[in-house]
Amino acid sequence: MIKLSAAASLFLAVMACAAPVSQESSAETTTSTHLSPTTTQPFSTSSTSIPERTHVVGLYRVDPATLQPIPGSEPVTSGDWISGRSSNNGRWLMLNVWIDTEPDTDIVRVVDVSTGHVVTDWQGPLLHDLVVGDDGSVYRGTQTCGQGASRMAPGTDRFSAVFDSFPAEFCPVAPMTPLDRDRLGWFGWISENPDEYQAGIVIGDMSDGSVALTLLPSVTVGSVGEQDLGDWVALELIEPAVVWDSERDRAYVIHADQPQVSLVDLTTGDLSEHSLEKQTWVDGLLTWLMPPAQAKGPSFGVKKYAALSPSGDVLYTGGEQSEVVTVEDGTWRVETFPRGIDVISTDTWEVLTRFEIPASQLTLSPDGKHLVTTGVEVVDTLSSSGTNPTGAFIIGTDTMEVVAEVDYPGEWHPDVQFSADSRYAYLTHFWGGKIAIVDLENGRTLDQLTGSERLTVFGEAAMLSTPIRP
Repeated sequence: MIKLSAAASLFLAVMACAAPVSQESSAETTTSTHLSPTTTQPFSTSSTSIPERTHVVGLYRVDPATLQPIPGSEPVTSGDWISGRSSNNGRWLMLNVWIDTEPDTDIVRVVDVSTGHVVTDWQGPLLHDLVVGDDGSVYRGTQTCGQGASRMAPGTDRFSAVFDSFPAEFCPVAPMTPLDRDRLGWFGWISENPDEYQAGIVIGDMSDGSVALTLLPSVTVGSVGEQDLGDWVALELIEPAVVWDSERDRAYVIHADQPQVSLVDLTTGDLSEHSLEKQTWVDGLLTWLMPPAQAKGPSFGVKKYAALSPSGDVLYTGGEQSEVVTVEDGTWRVETFPRGIDVISTDTWEVLTRFEIPASQLTLSPDGKHLVTTGVEVVDTLSSSGTNPTGAFIIGTDTMEVVAEVDYPGEWHPDVQFSADSRYAYLTHFWGGKIAIVDLENGRTLDQLTGSERLTVFGEAAMLSTPIRP
C-alpha cells in the first residue's frame, strides 16, 4: 500500500404526478421540511418553488407487498425527476432531484429516516457521483483523473475538499463507494508514464486526510485491443467487478479476462491473488493492458458482476461476453450473451456451484437468502439494436437451487431491488417501466405495476417514482 498523505423502520415511496404548468416567478426558494413517521402526512405540501413545473414529486409511505401509497399521504413538491440512495447504515436517505425546466440545476435533500427530518436541502449546479455517508454527509466524487472528493456536512450548503492530496494519475472507472463513517473507496487505473497503466484501489481516510493506493498489476481493465470493421473500429473492453467488504476490511476484484480474484486488505494494503477452479468460460482473451480510449464504434469484450454474502464467505459472480461477427456481405454485428453464474468460496477459492442459466447480472437480498439473476441477448449493428431478455432466475442460497423463474417485464435495462425485510423482490428497469412484485417466500409474482419512472429501494426506506392516476 502506498501512503500519499496524511430507529424506526420506515418504508417510503416517491410518486410523480402531472400538475398544471405554473406561471410563478423564476426565483427559487429553499426551506426545510419534516416527516413524522406517526402521521398520515409524511411531508409538508411544498418545500421548493419551481418555475413552469410540469410534474409534482412526492415522498410517500407504501405497502411493501403492493407498492401502493398509504392513504392520506401528501407529496412534497420537488421537481420533474428524482433518484437517490441510502447510506450503508440505512439511516440516511439522499434525494437527488432533476428539474426539467432547468437541466443544469440539482436539488439534493438528505432525510433522517429515523426521525423524518430533512437535514440538508441544497440547490445548485448539476452534480454527478453523489453518495451519502453514515453520518448524513453528502460526498461528491468525480471520475476525472487526479481528483478526489468533496463533502457537504449535514445542515450546511457548501462542499469542501476532504483530502489535501490525491494520486495525480489515478482515474476512477467506477463510482466512489463510502466504506464506513470515515473512509471512501475508488477502483480505477493509474498511469505513471504514457506507456504503462495499472489497475488500482484508492482508500481515502477522512479522519486524518490520508490517501492510500494499492496497485493491482494482474488486473486488466479498459481497452485491450481493437478490430477494424472498415469505416468503424471496435474496441475490446475488459470490465472486472469490484466488491467492497468494509466489515472485514477487504476488497475483491473479480477478473474479467481470467478465472482469478485479487483480494486487497483495506487496512494494510496487502494484496493476494487467488485462482479459481472449474471456471473455464473465458478463454483466449488478451491480458495485456493499453491506455483506455474512447470507442470509435461498437465495443466487445467481457464484463463481470459480483455480490458477497453477508457472512463474507461466498462470492456470487456473473458475466456477459460480446463478440464481433462479420457477415459474408462485409457487414458486421456485435452479439452479447450471458455466461451463467458462479458461486465461489472465499475460504478455499473453489467454484462451489455453477448455474448454466442465461444470466449475467445478479442482486443478493439483504438477508442473503435469495439471489436474483437477470440476463439479455443483444445484437447491435451500425443501424439498429435488438434485445431479447432471458428472464429472471431466483436462486435459494441455502439449497443452491433455482426456486423460481420470472418473466422480466418490459424492455431491457434491469434493476432488481428488495423490500427492507427481504420478503419481496421488485423487478423493474433503471429508466422505468413495468414493475414485477415477487414474493420470495414462494416465488410467486404477485403483481405487475405499470409506471413510467423508476423504483429505488434503500434498506429501511424506498422510493417509487411513477405517475399517479387521477
